[in-house]
Amino acid sequence: MSLDNLPGPIKDSIIAESNFDNYEAMPNNFSITELLYCLRKKYYQKTLPKKPVDLETAVHFHRGNVWDKDFSSKFKRNQIRCTYRCRNIPVSISGKFDFLDENNIITDLKSPADLFYVERAGTPSLPYQKQVRFYCYCNAIPQGQVMYWNGAKCLKYPVEITEQNCNELIEEIESRALILWNSLHDGKAPNRQLCNPEAWECKKCDFFTECNSEA
Repeated sequence: MSLDNLPGPIKDSIIAESNFDNYEAMPNNFSITELLYCLRKKYYQKTLPKKPVDLETAVHFHRGNVWDKDFSSKFKRNQIRCTYRCRNIPVSISGKFDFLDENNIITDLKSPADLFYVERAGTPSLPYQKQVRFYCYCNAIPQGQVMYWNGAKCLKYPVEITEQNCNELIEEIESRALILWNSLHDGKAPNRQLCNPEAWECKKCDFFTECNSEA
C-alpha cells in the first residue's frame, strides 16, 4: 500500500481517528473478540498504555469503519450489542454484530483489503465463525453469516449454528475468560501454552517485545 501521495490533512485526520478511543467497557466485561485471540496480548492491552496506530493500520481501520457504518445503517436492526453472563466468574462477555438482514440472518461485515486467501479457503476464519455463533446464541437466532467486502467484490459465507457447537463455544469462552480474569488479578500475563497464538498474531503484535522479554 502506497500512502506517500495522501495529503497531510487527510493523513492526520485518519491517524487521529484511529488513535482516538472514547469507548470504556463496563466493569468486569470482556469482549468476545478479545477472548478468541491471544490472551497474552489482551492482558498487555489492558495493563499497559495504548500503543499509537501507524498510518497503514489507521487506513485499514478507517476504510472498515466507513463501510461498516454505511452498510449497517441500511438495516433497521443494526449494531446490536449482545451480552452473556459467565457462570463461573463475575464477568460478562459482550460483542456487537453489524446487522440483521432482510432474511433475519445475523450478518457480521469484514473488510479486508485482499480477498485472495478468503476465497481460497472458501470459509470464514474460525474466530469469525465463533463471533457470529456467539451473536446467534445470545439472540436465539438460528442463522448467521460472515460478509466480506473489499470495494470490488462481496462474499457471503453461512456459519453453522447448532445447539452442540454453541454450547461448546460457551464452554470455551468461559474457560478463556477465567484465564484472563485470573491473570489480571494476579498481575501476571497468561502462560504462553494457554494462549497458543497464530504465527501472524505474534508477527503483527504491538506487544511483541514485552511478551518476549518476560522470563
